[in-house]
Amino acid sequence: DTPVVVEVRPPEAGFVIRMEGVLTHVQEKKVGLCCSHLDIDSASHLRRLVELNLGDEISLNRELAEMLA
Repeated sequence: DTPVVVEVRPPEAGFVIRMEGVLTHVQEKKVGLCCSHLDIDSASHLRRLVELNLGDEISLNRELAEMLA
């Protein structure tokens, strides 16, 4: 339940994805975060990165729905 600020700076992307939340768990090299704030620009950048990695909008919408549940 530790408050955290996470900033993700994709290499050569020219933007930062910033979110505030609470650390929920740590497993090896992975962490869980309950996000309490994500500004609109960060949300747009995150959506685009997920879309590029998944390759299609249907998978994107499913992944985002699971993240927001």
